[in-house]
Amino acid sequence: MRLSMPSIGFLVAAALGGVACSDSATSESSSPLGCYTLTLGRWDHPPEEGLIHLPDQIILTDERGTDVLENDRLLVRAYPDITLQAYRWSWWEPVAGDSLRIVWSTGFSGIEMMVGRAGADYRGIAHNFVDYPIDVSTAPVTLDRITCT
Repeated sequence: MRLSMPSIGFLVAAALGGVACSDSATSESSSPLGCYTLTLGRWDHPPEEGLIHLPDQIILTDERGTDVLENDRLLVRAYPDITLQAYRWSWWEPVAGDSLRIVWSTGFSGIEMMVGRAGADYRGIAHNFVDYPIDVSTAPVTLDRITCT
């Protein structure tokens, strides 16, 4: 099944439907900055393109990237070793309300996650992408907040 970007948007909206979102400014206590255990569930069908394994723990930083695809974007990195990168570029950005978009990219392929706040954690959907039309695969994703040490 080929999904267009609008179709993926509907999947994300359906997945986040139970997550409360607010348009109010993010307070310090509800800031997404920090460390998380990243759990990627089972893909609905095997992705056509091989995917690089994502780190088990990540940190959402307030550091802005300077390299090509990360330029002026907020960086997400493997944690605790932030120099270890599964994909060459990885960034995150806030979207409507308490939702986040997190992207891991080689420049040609990768994984995009759309997650919404669930308490201190985030829940949502991940999908794979490449720079040509493919049969998009999706998987549930969770980010469980942990203490950065």
